[in-house]
Amino acid sequence: MIGLQRIFDLDKDGLISYLELVDGIKALGITAKKTDMIDMMNIIDTDKDGFLTNMELYKALDMSPQHEGYQGTQAYINDVLIKLRRGAEKYHNLVEYVNYLFEQFAKTNSSFMSFHELMNCLKTFSFNLTQPEKLSLMKHLDENGDNQISKEEFYNALTAVKGYNPVKTTVKAAPVDPDDARVDGALRKIKAGAAQFKNLAEFCAATMKKLDTNKDGFITYLELVEGVRELYGIKVFKGEQAAMMRRLDEDRDGVISYDELFKALSRV
Repeated sequence: MIGLQRIFDLDKDGLISYLELVDGIKALGITAKKTDMIDMMNIIDTDKDGFLTNMELYKALDMSPQHEGYQGTQAYINDVLIKLRRGAEKYHNLVEYVNYLFEQFAKTNSSFMSFHELMNCLKTFSFNLTQPEKLSLMKHLDENGDNQISKEEFYNALTAVKGYNPVKTTVKAAPVDPDDARVDGALRKIKAGAAQFKNLAEFCAATMKKLDTNKDGFITYLELVEGVRELYGIKVFKGEQAAMMRRLDEDRDGVISYDELFKALSRV
């Protein structure tokens, strides 16, 4: 809460005026119409004295919008965190997932995420938060009140989220596909080249550079097949080509990115 007080109470008199509220909302990267700001001021200013106390602001962050089935701001924020936490299930671990989110959305400083960058991140998850909910989420994530979210703070919030249970699926064991078995062997042969590099990430970057002959930042189907034959002496047959592409092209967009190559080689 200290961080939000610092943003809104500019003259440090313990009260937040309408103009301070407007400036604070702008500082957080929130775009709001004048009528919305007036409505927000009227809702938060419960004693109608024309100013907001810290207590009124705090209560506003926990208030419940009036629609059926809503359990309150904090309950909804927890639901948001659960959905964010579920996104990590596609990654090897939570650290890798948090690093990915910061790489994608923390444009100013890859180690910290601003309020505006956090909102851009949430858009990809199709969240529709009210202004109080946005402020409440920021308050929850920003542990030290410095108006930005560190990787550690984001990680801690997702680790401590209540009610999260990993999705468990029961899958019948499938017979081993000989094409998949050969793909495993091919990927292990490719990965063996990483021994000459400092780490797998550096090796993947070098491999991308070699295979990406048209320099568009991705490896196409033909670049993959021709590249592994020329660089690693691996002849990939027709059925195996499709199996290898399925293994590497995780998002099924027809090309292989650096992240996809790194994940595939990390698993073998």
